[in-house]
Amino acid sequence: MSQDFTIAIIEDHESLREMMTNHFKKENFKVFGGSMAEELDEYFKKNRADLLILDVNLPGEDGLSIAKRYRQAYPSINIIILTARTEAKDKILGYSTGADLYLAKPVSIEELNAAVLSIRRRLFQEDASKEHPKLDVTKRQLSFNDLKTQLSSQEAL
Repeated sequence: MSQDFTIAIIEDHESLREMMTNHFKKENFKVFGGSMAEELDEYFKKNRADLLILDVNLPGEDGLSIAKRYRQAYPSINIIILTARTEAKDKILGYSTGADLYLAKPVSIEELNAAVLSIRRRLFQEDASKEHPKLDVTKRQLSFNDLKTQLSSQEAL
């Protein structure tokens, strides 16, 4: 199931990027690693990711503007901001640009892994809830995704 979840990591510190990339590959995730916005944009021309992990201080376009741009273009994408900026105003700005999580560096790989697994679990739960019909016996209603059908009392039994 992990291979069905793709992570794009944009971090300009090569050793940190490689550590995260290698960790998530070992966990059987599909992973793309880059150091700047242009590499992410190039990757997205032919691919997609379920989750972006973005550093804030990047060469060229910063991580917050990348988050804002990708949130607008791909509203359902998940975004984790990783940064040394820990003041409340920075966190608020991060969330306002579209981040789902704002984690302060240094962050342990275990904490980051837990955050990724939480996002993946939520994503797959949302997908699963869309795939199964639901029967509300008290309302005599059958629903599947966004479709609802009223059932007769005989059908609801």
